[in-house]
Amino acid sequence: IRLPRPGVAAADPLALRALVVLGLVVGVTVGHDDWSRRLTAALTPHFGAAAAHAPASLDLWINPPDYTSIPPLYLEQADNKAADTASAAQGAPKAVTVPAGSTLLAQVTGGGDLPVLRIGQNDQNFERVGDGAYRVSTELKAGDRIAVLQDGKELAAWPLELVPDSPPQVDLASTPTRTDRGVLRLDYEASDDYGVVSVKAMIQRIDQPDKDPLEIDLLLPGGDRRKVAHSSYHDLTAHPWAGLNVDLRLVAEDAISQRAVSYP
Repeated sequence: IRLPRPGVAAADPLALRALVVLGLVVGVTVGHDDWSRRLTAALTPHFGAAAAHAPASLDLWINPPDYTSIPPLYLEQADNKAADTASAAQGAPKAVTVPAGSTLLAQVTGGGDLPVLRIGQNDQNFERVGDGAYRVSTELKAGDRIAVLQDGKELAAWPLELVPDSPPQVDLASTPTRTDRGVLRLDYEASDDYGVVSVKAMIQRIDQPDKDPLEIDLLLPGGDRRKVAHSSYHDLTAHPWAGLNVDLRLVAEDAISQRAVSYP
């Protein structure tokens, strides 16, 4: 084997090889403190694009208002797929029924684009809370369908039925009477879908209808207050209106300040 005979100079009459040497010198000078990491990164394959588009997972909670005493409802993406399979055989899927005013909290992990929450026809973007993690929270006031979309397709969807909070009802169970000691006895009945919060008697002078009425808080029983039948006693013998003709109404109120007024 003969001795090597370099022919680079003949093939590089413009001496551009000096730029290669210069680039090497500059690279060593700039990156000498980080050469091992740079070399490792250069020789390591990257699958970031594939990881960013890994299948997304969805978790969704619906928390009814505290005053309803209804436990939170947890919906899973897997439950949605099972419901789709069952609905294909049995017809329309069963709607998710929750009180109006419930809070929806959804979290998506993975996938590509920013997810979107769709309630009825209204869209709301998720917020990024970490690397590949997104979250959104909203109050359910209207709409008949919940859907979460990402990358142009639905991750999951559920029919939605919002149950409005009905106002309370109240009335006297019998004509007001007085005891042997002259104490006023009021027998009343009240009801509300999630429980009565307060019941008051409003007493108004007939001869002075513009005068502020007398308000009396009626006793409420303990326990379940969705249906109340109770008696309340009040000694008004020392009141300046004692002996005068008055109108009496009952007023019931629920947790969201909806009121019901009885006939006088």
